Amino acid sequence: MASRSYVIVLPEAERAELLGNVIELLDAHPDLAGREQLRLPYVTRCTRAVRAA
Repeated sequence: MASRSYVIVLPEAERAELLGNVIELLDAHPDLAGREQLRLPYVTRCTRAVRAA
């Protein structure tokens, strides 16, 4: 999570709060508690436009 671009650019206090919230979620959620790793699907969509002459 910490390597996501939108997290990296947050002010330090906001980044620390967000990452703290993620840690709390990972510790508390029954599907995530105790796991060392989890998958985060990531989809990138690209659009290309060409200006007509």
